[in-house]
Amino acid sequence: MQMTVEGGVGVRGSDGKVMWKDAHVASKTANVNTPNFVNNKVIYTYDFGSSVLLLNAHDGVVTAKELYFTQDLPVDQGGVVMVNGYLYGFSSAVLNCVDLPTGKRVWRDRSVGSGSLIYADGRLYLLSASFTVGLVSSSPSAMAGPAASIEPPLPGTWFTVSYSRTVLKSHRIDPSLVE
Repeated sequence: MQMTVEGGVGVRGSDGKVMWKDAHVASKTANVNTPNFVNNKVIYTYDFGSSVLLLNAHDGVVTAKELYFTQDLPVDQGGVVMVNGYLYGFSSAVLNCVDLPTGKRVWRDRSVGSGSLIYADGRLYLLSASFTVGLVSSSPSAMAGPAASIEPPLPGTWFTVSYSRTVLKSHRIDPSLVE
């Protein structure tokens, strides 16, 4: 599965045959979000909305049927995470929560501004494009938080989960921070 300038595609690994295309998410700008896959569904996100396809495999052929396209979850950067049937992702400076089965927005909040996020330990870890970090509880009822906020890390910083710990990593090291 991949995003291209012509939309989302699914390609069979054994021979490169295109199995499906989704033109709803075609964009002439950056196609940087990684598609998500869960319960035979592929989720494509881009600047103007998200598309959810149901995949069906039979005799070595995979077909896709669009379940819905929603403008309630446009994602300009940072991708989405799915937690307990809800999708969380940024659109401009707004963090959105969308119900995956219906595609309906449950809530939206300005939070830390536009950025990226990961999920670990029952929380969403938010990193804005201006390097503000936020920590919020993931809840479909409302955004709970920010439960914590720390000073902006160095530019070039990103989140990762390693050995069950959430870590901020940076390609720049400030010598004064090294023990």
